[in-house]
Amino acid sequence: MNQQPYRIERGIPIPGKSDELFPFDGMRVGDSFTIPNKDGLSAQYVSAVISRFRKKCPQFKFCTRLIREEHCRRVWRVE
Repeated sequence: MNQQPYRIERGIPIPGKSDELFPFDGMRVGDSFTIPNKDGLSAQYVSAVISRFRKKCPQFKFCTRLIREEHCRRVWRVE
C-alpha cells in the first residue's frame, strides 16, 4: 500500500474571505481606516479586495493612499 503524501484533516475552519478582513460595509462617506505596513499587504492586494467588494456593493467607492509618516495605508470611503 502506497503512503499518500497528503494528510486528511477534519474540523479545520474555513477562513473568511479577504474582503471580510476590512470594515467596508460599516463605512459611511468620509470614514477611513488604516492598514499598518507591518501587515505586509501590497497596494495591489488592497485594490483587488476593494474591487471584489464593489462587485457586491457597487454604490461604495474608495480611495487609498500610502501615509509614509504613519507607516500605513489609509482607505477612505468617498461615495
